[in-house]
Amino acid sequence: MSNDEKKIETPEEELARLRKDRQDREGARAKDGVVRELEKERLLARFESELGARGSEFQLLDTRLPGDPFVVIKRPAMVQWTKWDQSKQTPTDKYELVAPSVVHPSMEQFNELRQKRVGIESTLSNLMAPMMGIFDAEEAGK
Repeated sequence: MSNDEKKIETPEEELARLRKDRQDREGARAKDGVVRELEKERLLARFESELGARGSEFQLLDTRLPGDPFVVIKRPAMVQWTKWDQSKQTPTDKYELVAPSVVHPSMEQFNELRQKRVGIESTLSNLMAPMMGIFDAEEAGK
């Protein structure tokens, strides 16, 4: 058989090859997951040291989507929060609240993420509310 001729796989061989390929992909994803968890723990340690307690001084958002950076936001200044709270809370208003509080990733990376994850400002502004002492009724009763 020449090099140009391809060997025809039996169904059993094809099944074995496809299973091996899937196991290789799953192994790579598991390794990526460990690396991502390590990055997350490093960010938590860094910002707990720099800003204070997670939940009251900063929050970390993990979109859990491959390639997305973690987003770390610090508690906004009261004047920012009040301005936003009294606004119509449009997407632009939410961006103006969130952007000054982003401490990770860089603003360039954050703006790239905004293009891929429409509405991320809403998620981040919701994460800010507890840092400002605002809890929903369920949370307040706990």
